[in-house]
Amino acid sequence: MGWMSWEVFRCETDCAAHPDACINEQLYQQMTDALQTDGYVAAGYTTISIDDCWESGTPGVLRRPGEPLQMNATRFPSGPEALADYIHAKGAKFGIYSDEGTATCEGYPASKGYEDLDAKTFAAWGVDYLKLDGCNNDVRNYATGYAAMGKALQKSVRDIVYSCSWPAYIGDDEAFKPYEAMAEAGCHLWRNWHDVQCDWGSVRTIMNHFGNNTAALKHAAGPGRWNDPDILLAGNDCVTDAEATTQFVIWSILAAPLIMGNDLRHMSASMKQLLLNPEIIAIDQDPLGLPGGRRTKLPGSVEVWTRELRGGDLAVAVYFEKPGKFPLAAVKVGWTPLLVSVRDVVRRESLGVFRRDTVIGVESTAAHSVRMYRLSRLFGPEAEGAVA
Repeated sequence: MGWMSWEVFRCETDCAAHPDACINEQLYQQMTDALQTDGYVAAGYTTISIDDCWESGTPGVLRRPGEPLQMNATRFPSGPEALADYIHAKGAKFGIYSDEGTATCEGYPASKGYEDLDAKTFAAWGVDYLKLDGCNNDVRNYATGYAAMGKALQKSVRDIVYSCSWPAYIGDDEAFKPYEAMAEAGCHLWRNWHDVQCDWGSVRTIMNHFGNNTAALKHAAGPGRWNDPDILLAGNDCVTDAEATTQFVIWSILAAPLIMGNDLRHMSASMKQLLLNPEIIAIDQDPLGLPGGRRTKLPGSVEVWTRELRGGDLAVAVYFEKPGKFPLAAVKVGWTPLLVSVRDVVRRESLGVFRRDTVIGVESTAAHSVRMYRLSRLFGPEAEGAVA
């Protein structure tokens, strides 16, 4: 869980023209401040990650043999160690970006052939999280390159979470991607597919991809090896509040990393409340660590997504492509105990205790919206008298 700069700030390096949106140390200090003071760190969002374009050098010019990576001294005058210290002092962690190719996606120096040197450099800087992209390479080299960086990170003196973009570059069929090899290469999480763009159509396309590949993706992930459908858009004007809620809820069903891509300095109260919702976060971060997926796709543009949780609980999300109603019964989504306690986790209110075959009317008045429930077991003889 954390925040990453790419979705909003991309590769803006003209600090004179865009002082509040430039990839520089001030931006990351301000985001760190907001992450802490607005309660995100306390809620679990503990990583501030730099994406591309932090490097010194000229895009398109390859690094010289033996040359370590360096931060752009004009935009990061205090250096990476000082920035790491600033982030750590706020109770957060420091994430950085590189690429398993000859150059990053924006043409800056990258890590192919320099994995040992770069792992040592990142550890010395105080880096806690590395996103390793896959531009300017080809599919034959991913297996050796990502494994080389994983081995180098394992030898370093610092524990660094390793995010691999390997599967995003090798096609659409999730059933044939080498996820076991990725885990053996040391990847803790991986970007499975396309980048999310700042519009609802992109989110919906990713939802459909994960829904269509539910079986393969559930098999690929688990504790310590997570599928990553990409950045959360909540807080950006490119999606409605309902659409942002849907993405957040579906990502929690998928056991996805919750990495925000917004401007934390300018957040609406509703989106801040959503991102800090402890009940949705608890489902996403459930200790059982089993990813869920799409269970059914029904006529009328309604989908049901489910996820098994620790202690026998079940998370259920009902997605509405357009306003409508849906009859939800616990037994229809795999619930076997006689009784079920139902809680609306988005609204944070309990609906009561029901028999497993009782129909609960679920209604949405907005397009691209979702309702989410946590189903829990009741234990003991007193449970029978608690039915709503």
